[in-house]
Amino acid sequence: MLVDEGTIHSAHYVLVHVNSAPRPRDIAAFCRLVPVPDLVVYVTAPLERVLERTFARRDPPLRGRSREEMERFIRHAHTMFDQLMSDETLSGRTLKVHTDKNDLGRYRCFARTIVDASSGEVRKTRCG
Repeated sequence: MLVDEGTIHSAHYVLVHVNSAPRPRDIAAFCRLVPVPDLVVYVTAPLERVLERTFARRDPPLRGRSREEMERFIRHAHTMFDQLMSDETLSGRTLKVHTDKNDLGRYRCFARTIVDASSGEVRKTRCG
């Protein structure tokens, strides 16, 4: 089954709130209820980098909210996705791509790894 970000990303709409952190039991319930994809490519970065990038956007989330509320929302989302991809339902099907710097060569290598994995090719590729 090939799933775009819709199924997994919908957790963001359901589980991430400004005023309360995501609850592990809700994340577990979400994982039980959604279709499980064959592969999830989870692109993540350190929280401080995510905050920096988000606040630099021209269209930040939660326009009209305070910077403190926006930061809390972003922190909750970062935590939720980390917990979601660590859940036993998804963790074995997740390829985690950790980004920190804008290293296009490394990203191309990860993209090649993803294409090879989805086509069934077995190659050992080092990306960094």
